Amino acid sequence: DTNTLLNGKGTPKASTGIDGDFYIDTNTMNIYGPKTKGKWPTAVPLKGAAGTNGTNGTNGNTGATGATGAKGTATNGIDGATGPAGPSGSSGAGSSGPAGATGATGSTGAQGPIGNTGATGSGTTGSKGDTGNKGDTGSKGDTGTAGAAGNNAVTAFDLVTTGGTTNWALSSATPTEIFSNPFGNLQPNTNYHFTIIVKGVAARTGFATFSVGSVVGLTGAGSVLNYASEYGIGQNSDSAFAKTYTFTYLHKGTVQVGANVSSLNVSVIDGDGWSAGLTANSFFITAKAFIQIA
Repeated sequence: DTNTLLNGKGTPKASTGIDGDFYIDTNTMNIYGPKTKGKWPTAVPLKGAAGTNGTNGTNGNTGATGATGAKGTATNGIDGATGPAGPSGSSGAGSSGPAGATGATGSTGAQGPIGNTGATGSGTTGSKGDTGNKGDTGSKGDTGTAGAAGNNAVTAFDLVTTGGTTNWALSSATPTEIFSNPFGNLQPNTNYHFTIIVKGVAARTGFATFSVGSVVGLTGAGSVLNYASEYGIGQNSDSAFAKTYTFTYLHKGTVQVGANVSSLNVSVIDGDGWSAGLTANSFFITAKAFIQIA
Protein backbone atom coordinates (compact mmCIF):
# COMPACT_ATOMS: atom_id res chain seq x y z
CA ASP A 1 0.00 0.00 0.00
CA THR A 2 1.09 3.60 -0.77
CA ASN A 3 1.94 5.72 2.27
CA THR A 4 0.15 9.04 2.69
CA LEU A 5 0.58 12.34 4.51
CA LEU A 6 -2.77 12.65 6.35
CA ASN A 7 -4.22 15.60 8.23
CA GLY A 8 -7.13 16.38 10.49
CA LYS A 9 -8.26 18.29 13.53
CA GLY A 10 -7.04 16.72 16.74
CA THR A 11 -4.90 13.70 17.67
CA PRO A 12 -5.06 10.81 15.13
CA LYS A 13 -7.04 7.71 16.16
CA ALA A 14 -5.36 4.30 16.24
CA SER A 15 -7.54 3.26 13.27
CA THR A 16 -6.35 6.23 11.15
CA GLY A 17 -3.80 5.44 8.41
CA ILE A 18 -1.45 2.51 7.95
CA ASP A 19 2.15 1.80 8.97
CA GLY A 20 4.49 4.28 7.28
CA ASP A 21 1.91 7.13 7.09
CA PHE A 22 2.40 10.65 8.53
CA TYR A 23 -0.35 12.79 10.05
CA ILE A 24 -0.60 16.56 10.70
CA ASP A 25 -2.89 17.92 13.43
CA THR A 26 -4.11 21.19 11.87
CA ASN A 27 -5.26 22.51 15.28
CA THR A 28 -1.81 22.40 16.87
CA MET A 29 0.39 22.07 13.74
CA ASN A 30 1.99 18.94 15.21
CA ILE A 31 3.14 16.08 12.96
CA TYR A 32 2.96 12.38 13.84
CA GLY A 33 4.81 9.62 12.06
CA PRO A 34 5.77 7.42 10.65
CA LYS A 35 3.03 5.08 12.06
CA THR A 36 4.69 1.85 13.25
CA LYS A 37 3.06 -1.46 14.25
CA GLY A 38 -0.37 0.20 14.22
CA LYS A 39 0.64 2.98 16.65
CA TRP A 40 1.34 6.68 16.19
CA PRO A 41 4.55 7.99 17.80
CA THR A 42 4.81 11.14 19.91
CA ALA A 43 3.91 14.32 18.00
CA VAL A 44 6.65 16.66 16.74
CA PRO A 45 5.70 20.39 16.43
CA LEU A 46 6.05 21.90 12.94
CA LYS A 47 5.56 25.42 14.22
CA GLY A 48 8.59 26.98 15.96
CA ALA A 49 8.42 29.21 18.99
CA ALA A 50 7.30 32.78 18.31
CA GLY A 51 10.22 35.14 17.65
CA THR A 52 10.80 38.36 19.61
CA ASN A 53 9.59 41.59 18.17
CA GLY A 54 12.25 43.55 16.14
CA THR A 55 13.20 47.13 17.07
CA ASN A 56 11.59 49.96 15.17
CA GLY A 57 13.78 51.56 12.47
CA THR A 58 14.56 55.34 12.54
CA ASN A 59 12.63 57.66 10.26
CA GLY A 60 14.52 58.98 7.22
CA ASN A 61 15.25 62.73 6.82
CA THR A 62 12.74 64.79 4.90
CA GLY A 63 14.09 65.76 1.47
CA ALA A 64 14.40 69.44 0.41
CA THR A 65 11.55 70.98 -1.55
CA GLY A 66 12.43 71.86 -5.18
CA ALA A 67 11.95 75.40 -6.60
CA THR A 68 8.63 76.22 -8.25
CA GLY A 69 8.89 76.51 -12.06
CA ALA A 70 7.57 79.53 -14.05
CA LYS A 71 3.93 79.41 -15.14
CA GLY A 72 3.57 79.16 -18.95
CA THR A 73 0.92 81.11 -20.95
CA ALA A 74 -0.94 79.35 -23.82
CA THR A 75 -3.05 81.04 -26.56
CA ASN A 76 -6.27 79.56 -28.04
CA GLY A 77 -6.04 78.28 -31.65
CA ILE A 78 -8.31 79.66 -34.46
CA ASP A 79 -11.47 77.64 -35.13
CA GLY A 80 -11.53 76.00 -38.63
CA ALA A 81 -14.46 76.60 -41.10
CA THR A 82 -17.39 74.12 -41.25
CA GLY A 83 -17.30 71.81 -44.34
CA PRO A 84 -20.37 71.38 -46.61
CA ALA A 85 -22.88 68.52 -46.03
CA GLY A 86 -22.53 65.43 -48.29
CA PRO A 87 -25.45 64.26 -50.46
CA SER A 88 -27.92 61.57 -49.20
CA GLY A 89 -27.41 58.06 -50.64
CA SER A 90 -30.18 56.56 -52.75
CA SER A 91 -32.31 53.59 -51.47
CA GLY A 92 -31.46 50.11 -52.82
CA ALA A 93 -33.64 48.85 -55.68
CA GLY A 94 -34.08 45.22 -54.53
CA SER A 95 -37.59 44.08 -53.26
CA SER A 96 -38.39 41.65 -50.43
CA GLY A 97 -39.27 38.06 -51.51
CA PRO A 98 -42.78 36.66 -50.77
CA ALA A 99 -43.44 34.52 -47.63
CA GLY A 100 -43.46 30.74 -48.22
CA ALA A 101 -46.78 28.81 -47.78
CA THR A 102 -47.42 26.75 -44.55
CA GLY A 103 -47.03 23.00 -45.07
CA ALA A 104 -50.08 20.70 -44.49
CA THR A 105 -50.48 18.77 -41.15
CA GLY A 106 -49.74 15.06 -41.45
CA SER A 107 -52.58 12.61 -40.62
CA THR A 108 -52.68 10.58 -37.28
CA GLY A 109 -51.45 7.03 -37.66
CA ALA A 110 -53.95 4.18 -37.12
CA GLN A 111 -54.08 2.35 -33.67
CA GLY A 112 -52.47 -1.05 -33.69
CA PRO A 113 -54.73 -4.12 -33.04
CA ILE A 114 -55.16 -5.62 -29.48
CA GLY A 115 -53.30 -8.87 -29.01
CA ASN A 116 -55.28 -12.12 -28.69
CA THR A 117 -56.02 -13.58 -25.18
CA GLY A 118 -53.81 -16.53 -24.36
CA ALA A 119 -55.41 -19.98 -24.17
CA THR A 120 -56.34 -21.46 -20.72
CA GLY A 121 -53.89 -24.05 -19.43
CA SER A 122 -54.88 -27.66 -19.78
CA GLY A 123 -53.88 -28.88 -16.27
CA THR A 124 -56.60 -30.67 -14.19
CA THR A 125 -57.42 -30.23 -10.45
CA GLY A 126 -55.90 -32.94 -8.29
CA SER A 127 -58.23 -35.39 -6.51
CA LYS A 128 -58.99 -34.99 -2.77
CA GLY A 129 -56.74 -37.02 -0.51
CA ASP A 130 -58.09 -39.80 1.78
CA THR A 131 -59.06 -38.96 5.37
CA GLY A 132 -56.25 -39.79 7.79
CA ASN A 133 -56.63 -42.45 10.50
CA LYS A 134 -57.83 -41.34 13.94
CA GLY A 135 -54.95 -40.87 16.35
CA ASP A 136 -54.59 -42.94 19.52
CA THR A 137 -56.09 -41.55 22.72
CA GLY A 138 -53.42 -39.77 24.78
CA SER A 139 -52.58 -40.88 28.30
CA LYS A 140 -54.46 -39.25 31.16
CA GLY A 141 -52.73 -36.17 32.57
CA ASP A 142 -51.52 -35.95 36.16
CA THR A 143 -54.00 -34.73 38.75
CA GLY A 144 -53.52 -31.01 39.41
CA THR A 145 -52.64 -29.69 42.85
CA ALA A 146 -55.55 -28.90 45.13
CA GLY A 147 -56.81 -25.30 44.98
CA ALA A 148 -56.81 -23.03 47.98
CA ALA A 149 -59.71 -23.50 50.38
CA GLY A 150 -62.51 -20.91 50.28
CA ASN A 151 -62.98 -18.37 53.09
CA ASN A 152 -64.13 -19.88 56.41
CA ALA A 153 -63.59 -23.45 55.08
CA VAL A 154 -61.45 -25.70 57.28
CA THR A 155 -59.08 -28.09 55.52
CA ALA A 156 -57.95 -31.15 57.49
CA PHE A 157 -54.74 -33.10 56.90
CA ASP A 158 -53.60 -36.50 58.27
CA LEU A 159 -49.87 -35.78 58.37
CA VAL A 160 -47.42 -38.31 56.97
CA THR A 161 -43.66 -38.69 57.10
CA THR A 162 -41.36 -38.95 54.09
CA GLY A 163 -42.09 -42.67 53.97
CA GLY A 164 -45.75 -41.90 53.21
CA THR A 165 -47.24 -43.33 56.41
CA THR A 166 -49.55 -41.68 58.97
CA ASN A 167 -48.06 -43.86 61.74
CA TRP A 168 -44.60 -42.49 62.45
CA ALA A 169 -41.98 -44.54 64.24
CA LEU A 170 -39.06 -42.86 66.00
CA SER A 171 -36.25 -44.97 67.42
CA SER A 172 -32.83 -43.54 68.25
CA ALA A 173 -30.23 -43.89 70.98
CA THR A 174 -29.09 -40.29 70.34
CA PRO A 175 -31.03 -36.98 70.18
CA THR A 176 -32.92 -36.96 66.85
CA GLU A 177 -35.86 -35.31 65.04
CA ILE A 178 -38.42 -36.74 62.58
CA PHE A 179 -40.34 -34.48 60.15
CA SER A 180 -43.70 -34.68 58.40
CA ASN A 181 -44.03 -34.01 54.70
CA PRO A 182 -44.91 -30.37 53.82
CA PHE A 183 -48.66 -29.70 53.79
CA GLY A 184 -51.10 -26.82 53.31
CA ASN A 185 -50.48 -25.31 49.80
CA LEU A 186 -50.66 -21.82 51.33
CA GLN A 187 -51.33 -19.19 48.64
CA PRO A 188 -49.35 -15.93 48.23
CA ASN A 189 -50.41 -12.79 50.13
CA THR A 190 -52.96 -14.70 52.24
CA ASN A 191 -53.27 -15.12 56.03
CA TYR A 192 -54.19 -18.48 57.66
CA HIS A 193 -55.12 -19.88 61.08
CA PHE A 194 -53.91 -23.39 61.89
CA THR A 195 -54.26 -26.02 64.63
CA ILE A 196 -51.92 -29.04 64.70
CA ILE A 197 -52.36 -32.01 67.08
CA VAL A 198 -49.46 -34.44 67.56
CA LYS A 199 -50.04 -37.62 69.60
CA GLY A 200 -47.60 -40.35 70.54
CA VAL A 201 -47.01 -43.40 72.73
CA ALA A 202 -43.67 -44.20 74.32
CA ALA A 203 -42.73 -47.44 76.07
CA ARG A 204 -40.07 -46.50 78.60
CA THR A 205 -39.68 -46.98 82.35
CA GLY A 206 -38.62 -43.68 83.84
CA PHE A 207 -39.75 -41.65 80.79
CA ALA A 208 -39.05 -37.97 81.41
CA THR A 209 -41.24 -35.12 80.16
CA PHE A 210 -38.37 -33.05 78.81
CA SER A 211 -37.08 -35.82 76.51
CA VAL A 212 -39.75 -35.26 73.81
CA GLY A 213 -40.78 -32.12 71.91
CA SER A 214 -42.56 -30.92 68.79
CA VAL A 215 -41.90 -27.94 66.47
CA VAL A 216 -43.84 -26.34 63.56
CA GLY A 217 -41.85 -25.37 60.45
CA LEU A 218 -42.66 -23.15 57.41
CA THR A 219 -41.39 -23.05 53.81
CA GLY A 220 -41.67 -20.03 51.49
CA ALA A 221 -39.46 -16.95 51.49
CA GLY A 222 -41.09 -13.83 52.94
CA SER A 223 -43.72 -15.69 55.00
CA VAL A 224 -44.15 -15.14 58.76
CA LEU A 225 -45.11 -17.86 61.28
CA ASN A 226 -46.53 -17.14 64.76
CA TYR A 227 -47.76 -19.90 67.07
CA ALA A 228 -47.92 -21.18 70.65
CA SER A 229 -47.76 -24.78 71.90
CA GLU A 230 -49.33 -26.75 74.73
CA TYR A 231 -48.38 -30.29 75.73
CA GLY A 232 -49.30 -33.04 78.16
CA ILE A 233 -47.69 -36.34 79.14
CA GLY A 234 -49.27 -39.12 81.21
CA GLN A 235 -48.87 -42.77 82.10
CA ASN A 236 -50.92 -45.02 79.82
CA SER A 237 -50.35 -48.48 81.36
CA ASP A 238 -48.25 -50.15 84.00
CA SER A 239 -47.56 -53.82 83.31
CA ALA A 240 -45.09 -56.06 85.06
CA PHE A 241 -42.62 -55.57 82.23
CA ALA A 242 -42.77 -51.92 81.17
CA LYS A 243 -44.74 -48.75 81.47
CA THR A 244 -46.16 -46.90 78.50
CA TYR A 245 -46.74 -43.17 78.32
CA THR A 246 -48.82 -40.98 76.02
CA PHE A 247 -47.87 -37.46 75.02
CA THR A 248 -49.86 -34.84 73.12
CA TYR A 249 -48.78 -31.52 71.57
CA LEU A 250 -51.24 -28.82 70.48
CA HIS A 251 -49.87 -26.08 68.20
CA LYS A 252 -52.11 -23.09 67.39
CA GLY A 253 -51.06 -20.04 65.37
CA THR A 254 -51.18 -17.94 62.21
CA VAL A 255 -49.23 -17.72 58.97
CA GLN A 256 -48.79 -14.53 56.90
CA VAL A 257 -47.81 -15.82 53.45
CA GLY A 258 -45.52 -13.61 51.33
CA ALA A 259 -45.16 -13.49 47.54
CA ASN A 260 -44.55 -17.26 47.14
CA VAL A 261 -46.62 -20.40 47.73
CA SER A 262 -45.72 -21.80 51.16
CA SER A 263 -46.44 -24.89 53.22
CA LEU A 264 -46.17 -26.08 56.82
CA ASN A 265 -44.49 -29.07 58.40
CA VAL A 266 -44.24 -30.44 61.92
CA SER A 267 -41.54 -32.45 63.67
CA VAL A 268 -41.17 -34.60 66.79
CA ILE A 269 -37.91 -34.45 68.72
CA ASP A 270 -36.44 -37.12 71.00
CA GLY A 271 -34.09 -34.84 72.90
CA ASP A 272 -32.27 -37.50 74.94
CA GLY A 273 -32.38 -40.64 72.78
CA TRP A 274 -35.10 -42.23 74.97
CA SER A 275 -36.71 -43.99 72.01
CA ALA A 276 -34.09 -46.75 71.77
CA GLY A 277 -32.61 -49.13 74.26
CA LEU A 278 -32.45 -52.78 75.26
CA THR A 279 -36.23 -53.13 74.83
CA ALA A 280 -38.66 -51.90 72.16
CA ASN A 281 -38.93 -48.27 73.26
CA SER A 282 -39.86 -46.66 69.93
CA PHE A 283 -42.21 -43.67 69.83
CA PHE A 284 -45.34 -44.30 67.74
CA ILE A 285 -46.79 -41.00 66.56
CA THR A 286 -49.80 -39.67 64.62
CA ALA A 287 -50.49 -36.05 63.67
CA LYS A 288 -53.42 -34.09 62.25
CA ALA A 289 -53.65 -30.46 61.04
CA PHE A 290 -56.57 -28.05 60.48
CA ILE A 291 -56.07 -24.91 58.33
CA GLN A 292 -58.49 -22.03 57.65
CA ILE A 293 -58.10 -18.72 55.77
CA ALA A 294 -58.06 -15.89 58.32
